[in-house]
Amino acid sequence: MYNTDIITKVQNMKIIHCADIHLGSPMSSISDDEKRKERQSELRATFSRMASFAAAEGISAIIIAGDLFDRDRPFRRDRDFFLSTVKANPGVDFLYLRGNHDMDGVCEDFPANLKPFGSSWVSYSYGNINISGVELNVSNCSSVYSTYVADSEKYNIAVMHGQLCDKAGVCEIDRRRLSGRGIDYLALGHYHGYTEQALDSRCTAVYSGCPEGRGWDEPGDCGFVLIETSDSGISHKFIPFARRRFVIRRIDVSGCLDIHEVLGRINAAAEDDSLASPAGSDDMLRAELSGSPEFDTRNLSYETESLLRESFWNVNVKDLTKPPLILGDYENDLSLRGEFIRNVMKDTSYSDGERRRVIMAGLQALEGEEVEI
Repeated sequence: MYNTDIITKVQNMKIIHCADIHLGSPMSSISDDEKRKERQSELRATFSRMASFAAAEGISAIIIAGDLFDRDRPFRRDRDFFLSTVKANPGVDFLYLRGNHDMDGVCEDFPANLKPFGSSWVSYSYGNINISGVELNVSNCSSVYSTYVADSEKYNIAVMHGQLCDKAGVCEIDRRRLSGRGIDYLALGHYHGYTEQALDSRCTAVYSGCPEGRGWDEPGDCGFVLIETSDSGISHKFIPFARRRFVIRRIDVSGCLDIHEVLGRINAAAEDDSLASPAGSDDMLRAELSGSPEFDTRNLSYETESLLRESFWNVNVKDLTKPPLILGDYENDLSLRGEFIRNVMKDTSYSDGERRRVIMAGLQALEGEEVEI
C-alpha cells in the first residue's frame, strides 16, 4: 500500500487521458465531400485545442491511450500536424501508446516532450503520479501482467489499449490479472464511448472515448478525461470537448397530416430539454422516423433533409414509417382486416378520430404488434 504521508507532500498534479483520436479518418459517414474535409480538419483542430487547454491549465501530461492515427502508416499531413502540435506545447508531455490502428505510428524525429511507450512497461513520473504503459502484441500479451510494478509512494496510472475482459490477447486486457496490483487508475483506449468500471476496490478502469465522433456509431458527447490528485486522493472527470456531435433521435410521426407536422416533431425531439444533451445547430442530426403518417410519404427522407439543412450542420433522415392507411382500399377486401375495418366504419358510436385510432390499434394487433391502449 502506498504511503499517503509521502504522497501528500508532493505537488498535486493534473493529467489528461485521451484515446482513439484517429487522425486521418475518412469520415465516410458524411456524404458531402466538403463537409467531410471540414470534419477531418476539425478532428485535427480539436486535438490542437486540447493541447492548448493543457498548456493553459498547467496540465503536466497528455496520455494518448492508443489509435492516435487511423492507419498504421499515417498520412504525412497528419503525422506532421501531430508533431508540430507537440513541439508547439513544450511545457506539456505527450505520452504516446500505440493502438491496433497505429502500430507503426510516429517512428522518427521525436520531440523531447513526446514520450513513447513500448512492448514492455515504460514509466514516467510527474509529482505524486507514476504513469506506466505497455503496448500489447502477440509476444507479450500473456506475460505483461506479471511484470507490472506499482510505485508504493505514488498514485499509479496504468495505460493500455484493448477490450477489458476475462482473457488476455493482442486486443484483450485481462481484468483479473490487473486486479490487486496497486493501480489507482487504468487509462484505456479502444472503446469509442466514455465509460468506466471498477477494476478492484482501489482502481477505476476508464475508457476516455474519442475526442470527436466520426460516425453515427459514436453519438453524443465526446471529449477527454481530466485526472487530478489532491490531499484527499486521485479523482477524474469527463470533459466534453468536441466541436460538434452526432445526435440520433427516434421519432414517431404517426398521425402527421403533412411534412410540416413531421418537421415539428423532429425539431421538438431535437430540442427536448428533458434530454441530457439537446441537439444544437452545430450538430449532426439523424432523425429515424417511425409510425404511420396520414399522407403520401414517398421521398419523405429527401424532402425532410432538404427542409432541415438550415437548422443543423448535417442531417440524415431514415424513413422507417409504414405507408399511410387508406380506408377505401379495404372496402371490398375479403380478408379479416377488411371485415374488421368495415365493421368499425359502420359503428356510429365512434367519432372520426376515435374510429381511426381503433382501426390502427386493431391492425397492429392483427399483425402481432404490441398495442398501446
